[in-house]
Amino acid sequence: KTLNSTVEQRLSTGRWLRIVERTTPEGGRVGLRIDITELKRNQQKLEQAACTDHLTRLLNRRGLMETLDVLTISLADSDRIAVLHCDLDKFKSVNDEQGHAAGDFVLQHCAAILQDAVGNDTMVARVGGDEFIVLLVVEEDDRVATKFAQNLIKEMSKPVQFQDRLCHFGASVGIAFFDPFRGAKIEAALTDADIALHEAKKSGKGRLQVFRNAMRDNALEHIQMTKQMKAGLEAGQFELHYQPQVNSKTGEIIGFEALIRWLHPERGWVPAF
Repeated sequence: KTLNSTVEQRLSTGRWLRIVERTTPEGGRVGLRIDITELKRNQQKLEQAACTDHLTRLLNRRGLMETLDVLTISLADSDRIAVLHCDLDKFKSVNDEQGHAAGDFVLQHCAAILQDAVGNDTMVARVGGDEFIVLLVVEEDDRVATKFAQNLIKEMSKPVQFQDRLCHFGASVGIAFFDPFRGAKIEAALTDADIALHEAKKSGKGRLQVFRNAMRDNALEHIQMTKQMKAGLEAGQFELHYQPQVNSKTGEIIGFEALIRWLHPERGWVPAF
């Protein structure tokens, strides 16, 4: 009877062995003990690199999703997770005016602020160029998350010096809540936090917005209108109108402003949105 096996075993010393056993044609058995410690270390480094943002050493989006279970295991029945989506204000101007080295410095600075602000029940990730996600365990009271976000905005709005110049920037935050015990999905909460962030930035710089269901409805309507606009362009629903420019003193027409108007087949004339 042929009996072949391969087993990997971690020793008490921390080293790894791969144990390979094979049956010979004569009925004997041959075994090999291969030290694969270095291979395991390299695999661990690759796995860590795949889940980590190389610049800030925070989790990336993949790392955030893969380690979410670690956070949810410690939740009590009354707990839920606040998803904070943070986006830096005026970050593009830092890159444009002072170069990408200054931009990288600002990102590392903000990552350090986030890491210093969080505790064991919190996860932080960089999920875009200047965007960060914070997962914060809170109880039913939303004020814990909003106060935490307000403190982040305050700290991330302080200018920092890079070489011989000050870098001026800020932060806006959108918040949504995720309750895994009630069947909520983290993907939906991430989307809701992004929608809330968009609403916050529409209101100005350094703003905080908590997600409301009406925001999702507005976002979906905007997406639908954008799709219909593309179809309307192909269907010839847009018309060119000329609006006169009048001298307020003489009443004389001094020019015209060319405007594109959308005549929607169901909505009629659609205002700008």
